[in-house]
Amino acid sequence: MTLRLFLSNDLRALARGLDQALLSDPLEAAFAGLEVTVDSPHLGKFLLDALAEARGIVANVRFTSLDGLLGRALAAGGSLRLLDHGRLRSLLLARLLDPAALAEDALAPVRDYLAAGAKDDPQRPYLLATRLAASFLGYHAERPEQAQRWLAGEVGFSADPESDAWQRALFRGVFGAGEALDELERESGQRWRALGQLPSEPELGAQLELPDPLCVVTCEPLGRARRELLLRLAAEREVRLFRYRPTVAFQEDLAPELDDEAARARLPRRSDAQLPPPEEQESVREQALLPVLGQLGLEDDQALAARARELGVALVVEPRYSLPQGSGLLARLQRDLLLRAPLGQADLDP
Repeated sequence: MTLRLFLSNDLRALARGLDQALLSDPLEAAFAGLEVTVDSPHLGKFLLDALAEARGIVANVRFTSLDGLLGRALAAGGSLRLLDHGRLRSLLLARLLDPAALAEDALAPVRDYLAAGAKDDPQRPYLLATRLAASFLGYHAERPEQAQRWLAGEVGFSADPESDAWQRALFRGVFGAGEALDELERESGQRWRALGQLPSEPELGAQLELPDPLCVVTCEPLGRARRELLLRLAAEREVRLFRYRPTVAFQEDLAPELDDEAARARLPRRSDAQLPPPEEQESVREQALLPVLGQLGLEDDQALAARARELGVALVVEPRYSLPQGSGLLARLQRDLLLRAPLGQADLDP
């Protein structure tokens, strides 16, 4: 199958592309349940408003997270389940509240931390479990080698051995053989996997009930786990990825904005920076965050293209860049160069 990558520096252009990707027949679309995955509820609200302007009827369009969509699809059949943040937090909290589970010498810093707040800060176990759940899921997603080292009892953070020791002990207490996650699987008869572990699961196949095409709208880099996951899903169905890239990855794209004082004031700057006089506008351009975000998106797309080629997944790129009014020749030239090779891949012709 195919993964179609829509790139734009204009969210409304992405919204128009999403509108075209959904059912085109207004009558059919009004009665079909359409589901789109987004990074955040705020992005979903923006897209909902944009689709409402284009379609009129959007009550049947639902915006959700990729994790939520996969979690519901896996729960609908089979034994595989998504280990989400809430469930992992519960497993960690149970260990933090169990004195016997914290008796290990490596967990002395954790015992001291919880004891120090036992009277004045009773929420410490919950807050610590919340932070650790996010960190552990992140390790599975972006640093699986470290997760494997911890499970093998090896050091993961050589630069901070004390922190590594107590995190490793808690990690093994949940994910280690015969520990909390294994107990949950025995009791429930289900297999729980973090998002970063899903791409290697055979049950993640065509029988999974997901929208086809699967539409994903993102303002952030995918990262390693979601990149692998979308490519795995693209082997069974068409995936359409709508990527917002704030600039065309060059700082000169902001030049027209700097001609307007009000626009300059809106540009992200260091907290201690003052709006410079016109002769120092170059410093504003250097401090702007948008080019940095654009570069991160470009690098993530390049990694996606390289991995798609390794897995034999067809990747079709459809860039939809627009330039601010009054853009100069250099900005237009940069746009044209990137439209010809948006991922730096000579064999990808949009």
